Amino acid sequence: MRKRSDPPTRMTYLGMIISMPFIFGLALWMQGDLTPQTATLTLTVTGLLYLNLRWIQDFFRAGWQQDFEHKLAHTHAELARKDLTAKERRRLEHYRDQLPNRFHLVTSPDETYRTVKVIGVALKAAATVLKNFSR
Repeated sequence: MRKRSDPPTRMTYLGMIISMPFIFGLALWMQGDLTPQTATLTLTVTGLLYLNLRWIQDFFRAGWQQDFEHKLAHTHAELARKDLTAKERRRLEHYRDQLPNRFHLVTSPDETYRTVKVIGVALKAAATVLKNFSR
């Protein structure tokens, strides 16, 4: 029942958050543009983005809430059907149980954004250290 439009799980989301600065650095390195200045700029901008990510994503949260409620209601309606096989029922129950983890930015955003904020602070600190060492 996993749909293409379902958001990633919390662990996948945080994995993407952690990997993005490395991907940016790798892209700069492959282009031959990785210098202490570009690395510092990349870390600073990414850190600022992560520190403001909750505010940015607040503009989309109402839509995500509606999508979550719609999918949850649809799954409960499907589970109420009498003609489901045991396999279909287990699949729908698994999907229903997985929905809160997929919609973590709606169901438990504080836990996710706390980690994102720590990563943002770490990136800004790394940028400051790199800036001081490259002088």
